[in-house]
This record gives sequence, structure tokens and C-alpha cells, in this order.
Amino acid sequence: MKVEDITPREFDILHLLVQKSPDPLSRAEISKFVLGKEQSGESRAIDMHIAQIRKKLGPELAAKLLTIPGKGYLWGK
Repeated sequence: MKVEDITPREFDILHLLVQKSPDPLSRAEISKFVLGKEQSGESRAIDMHIAQIRKKLGPELAAKLLTIPGKGYLWGK
């Protein structure tokens, strides 16, 4: 991954997850911190950003971006 491959919004999400690690963050929390508003329960915008981040990180780093069922996402060590 090259730094220029990641969008500013993706960087903000990744930075937030690393900063808050080891605590998981819900979609609503990520949306509030990064977008400045909570997303609706049906919105998958954060999920789409997470998928793009994983793709750009590659397999080794993407494995550290964990999905915690019922809780959200976290950056694992």
C-alpha cells in the first residue's frame, strides 16, 4: 500500500481505530467521530469504507482490522 492510495476519510477511520485500540467501535461511533453525524441503522457506508481499507492494506495488515460481531470494529495487535 502506498500512502496516496488511501482516501482522507479512510485514513480518518483507520487512525480512529488505531487510536481507540483495543476498544471496539460501533458503526455509529465511527460515523459520529469521522463524519460528524450518526448514520442510520440501515446505512452500510462505514462497512464499505472498512472493506476498502482492508483491500488497500493487503492481507497481513488487513488481518489486524477485526470485526467484532454485535460490537463493531477494532484494530488488533
